[in-house]
Amino acid sequence: MRDLGYITPEEHVAASESTDQARLHRKEVDLKAGYAAEMVRREMVEWFGEDAYREGYRVTTTIEPWLQRTAQDALRESLRAYDRRHGYHGPEEKHEGITGLDDAELDLLLEPVRALPDLTAGVVVKAGTKEAEVYVGNGERVILGLKQVKWARRFKNENWRGRPPRKVSDAVSVGELIRIQQDEEGNWELSQKPSVAGALVSLAPADGAIRALVGGYHFEDSKFNRAVDARRQPGSSFKPFVYAAALNKGYTPASLVRDEPISIRLSRRKVWTPKNFDHKTMGRIRMRVALTLSRNLASINLLERTGFDETRDYIRRFGFNLDELPLGLSMALGTAELSPLQIAGAYALFANGGFRVTPHIISRIENGAGELIFEANPPRACSDCWARYEESTADTAALGNTDELLAERVLDPRLTYQMTSMMQDVIRRGTGTKALQLKREDIAGKTGTTNDVRDSWFCGFQKDVVTVAWMGFDEFNPLGKGETGGQAALGMWVDFMRDALKDKPQAILEPPEGLVEVRVSKGSGRRSKSGGQVEWIREEYVNALQGPKPVGYAGRGSGSGGIKRRAPRVIDELF
Repeated sequence: MRDLGYITPEEHVAASESTDQARLHRKEVDLKAGYAAEMVRREMVEWFGEDAYREGYRVTTTIEPWLQRTAQDALRESLRAYDRRHGYHGPEEKHEGITGLDDAELDLLLEPVRALPDLTAGVVVKAGTKEAEVYVGNGERVILGLKQVKWARRFKNENWRGRPPRKVSDAVSVGELIRIQQDEEGNWELSQKPSVAGALVSLAPADGAIRALVGGYHFEDSKFNRAVDARRQPGSSFKPFVYAAALNKGYTPASLVRDEPISIRLSRRKVWTPKNFDHKTMGRIRMRVALTLSRNLASINLLERTGFDETRDYIRRFGFNLDELPLGLSMALGTAELSPLQIAGAYALFANGGFRVTPHIISRIENGAGELIFEANPPRACSDCWARYEESTADTAALGNTDELLAERVLDPRLTYQMTSMMQDVIRRGTGTKALQLKREDIAGKTGTTNDVRDSWFCGFQKDVVTVAWMGFDEFNPLGKGETGGQAALGMWVDFMRDALKDKPQAILEPPEGLVEVRVSKGSGRRSKSGGQVEWIREEYVNALQGPKPVGYAGRGSGSGGIKRRAPRVIDELF
């Protein structure tokens, strides 16, 4: 300004000697949600190109801040808990010759270390039998005793840990860069950066609005959004789509399926012999039981009888492209490669009564002048056509388009009711019993576990919330024994849904018109005058409970061909 003559030399000197009071004025970040923000950025660039960076657009998302925080906390806690179950991987770095360094020099060692939520980085400056001293920066030190490191048995592999440390120095040593965290009482303990990855996405089934989305432990540490961009096999969490296709074909929850050995020749030298997760068979069982207990062989038998092409075509109703679905009977076991967001969008049809909605994250866009240039107006599921709360009513809507603002109903509501009932049984008495701790009658879902336990899924819903949780390694390494969908992923799902449903009353789902109450034998699936189980059957199939290609009942205790009926010992052995 002086050189251009805008101020005099005297004014220049006075300004140079005055205190600089300039401050950066910008709105503080209310919610750090890197994965969701990056998803929005990509969509804006796709819509507006480079103008997205220049025009000062203001974007409002569908994200619910408190749900997003809950999702981030649930995912991070689950990943840390998994790593803790499988042992301590050791320090992130090891610095030699740190003895005698002052605080300023130790601060320089910590300066380049990436900050991670809930995990404080520190350098071990002393380590002995009973305690270790950890420098965490800015002159602050933390003491760890044996109790705080006792869990840190050394990781050997996903199924094997070393012995527990007998002294603190067995776990940590001087010069190591480690992570520590505080428990609920504020006490510090040894921790570690999770080696496993995860994702959680939750959306409103009424219109597909994404309410929470997390694609990893921390966006700044890994920008790969596993909720959207990962393609993983969903395992048994895909089975409900196959079962829905069978119901549409004319089967019922009481129809028998064969949970019996299968051998399929793929070529002259290759034979496919799929197994159940527990390597056992149960003979001929009802469809409800097969889904509840996630029986692989029964699901393959059902797909074979329903018809592969017909099933594949029906599954398109859930929003999947045919190109995403595998060619072959392995589709029944979830060998498609899909993202958590795709699965959530598909499960929304079960939650909303069969209306197709599209997941979306942008609600409205304003330009730099504050003018509205976009507002989402997605087709919505009928709010009075499905589950309700005590004070409201629900009337069933028909298939197809009923209103220009109403989403198309692509699933028969009677079929959707049957599927919801069976997936409620997954939680009540099947592979998802861990969700019983929520003490709710209005939740339903399905576990999913892939070969060698490389992916752990739980996909579940309530009237207003659909949530999909996934855990696995980016490198496709096995998660380890016991880390099935009913353990690893379901734990994350429960932690999230506990808060998401905290203030919601129990939703009521009544049988739609056109369903008939029928009592059936638990063994044969045939009509029973007393005892057995109540099933709601579509009225046109009341006299054909076993479907278009019935399986004969072989009698209690045996399957066809003399196969011994063997029930699994414990539910944890199942998918």
